[in-house]
Amino acid sequence: MTGRITLYVRQFLHPRMLGIFFLGISTGVPFGVVGDALKNWLWELGLPPEKVALLEIATLPYAVKFLWGLMADDKPLPPFTVLLGRRRGWSFASQIVTAILICVLANVPHKMHFGLTFLIASLVAFAAVFNHVALNAYRIESFSVGMSGISSTMGASGYRVGKLISTALALTLSTNMPWKQVYYCMAGVMVFTAIVMLLNPEPKRHFISKHRPGENFYTLMLAQFKMVIQKFRTRSPNWPWILLFLFTINLGDHLPMGIISYFYRDMGFTPLQVASITKTFALICVVAGGLIGGHLVAQFSLKRVLVGSLILHSLSMLLYYALARTGNNAWLLKLTVALTCITDGAKTAAVAAYVSSLCFNTHFTASQYALLSSMKTFNIPLLGWSSGWLVHLFGWEGFFLIVFLLSWPGLLMLNKLDLEKIKDS
Repeated sequence: MTGRITLYVRQFLHPRMLGIFFLGISTGVPFGVVGDALKNWLWELGLPPEKVALLEIATLPYAVKFLWGLMADDKPLPPFTVLLGRRRGWSFASQIVTAILICVLANVPHKMHFGLTFLIASLVAFAAVFNHVALNAYRIESFSVGMSGISSTMGASGYRVGKLISTALALTLSTNMPWKQVYYCMAGVMVFTAIVMLLNPEPKRHFISKHRPGENFYTLMLAQFKMVIQKFRTRSPNWPWILLFLFTINLGDHLPMGIISYFYRDMGFTPLQVASITKTFALICVVAGGLIGGHLVAQFSLKRVLVGSLILHSLSMLLYYALARTGNNAWLLKLTVALTCITDGAKTAAVAAYVSSLCFNTHFTASQYALLSSMKTFNIPLLGWSSGWLVHLFGWEGFFLIVFLLSWPGLLMLNKLDLEKIKDS
């Protein structure tokens, strides 16, 4: 037993796995930069909530990241891809561009030029999404399916730490320094992770893209997109159920995302409680859940892990309903955050392992993973807009009952998936 635990710990502490963790940080930082941190900055400047809410649209590049996956799969980016390789080149370049754009965003007069703020925030998300798809492909091509649970857990944990850095840490720093300097620190984090990318090797690839002179990239991109879809449909006859499963799996999580901070305020929790419980404590719980999920995926069937984590996570959503009825109760908030985040971490690791198993050809790894994972995030802008109206119509209690109901459709579709066919490779 001790030997198995030691082996398990060594797998997580392997230099390549630690590299995946630090690179995962680079995918989480931009979310906070154009999300909670920027919204808090704008709130301090006195901008109305209805205007600040428009920033949800800035995340649209992530909703169609499969398009950028096609580009990262096939389009060279000289001199970066020549010097560093396809995956490292795209990732390094996008991280550096993201860092530069964060510095630009730090110097925009937000109150007078909100349109410019929205534009630069959208460009930050657009630049960051290339790093996201390149790193997903890098992770998948660097490890076998049997190790995908652990590697996806390390990447997801790094992503969560990155979000914590650009939300909780950024908010804490803003009490001691101007927001402009806080954003410079966030840009510094992106530069650090770009250096980490340089220290990690390029995964082995079996395909080198060669384009005919004058070939239209958009025509080529459309052709390759059709090829990816065709290969996916050929390999997975139940592909409509797979896409529907991925589209619905996080509905219950995405609906309250854009308005959860208002909920905590309405319940009377202090900013310190919100930061310590819903940010720092939540991160610890998510990482713990991810580690548990990664271990379970490596030890048991993927279907069992998915079913168990999805049921527990769906049931945990009822705690938000209880919190809405109870009001300001710090212990109930801790319990709610602990159970929802632990089960979410386990669910995320299992779903990431499943999506990784569907990526069958290193020629199109970024395209395949980006296309499939886009299905999980495509509904975020739509749900972000609707959450405020739902609270207005049904109140917090009715709203969280809707959240609970929306957490079940993905679970009900598991029987339509051929999870038993997934094997190590």
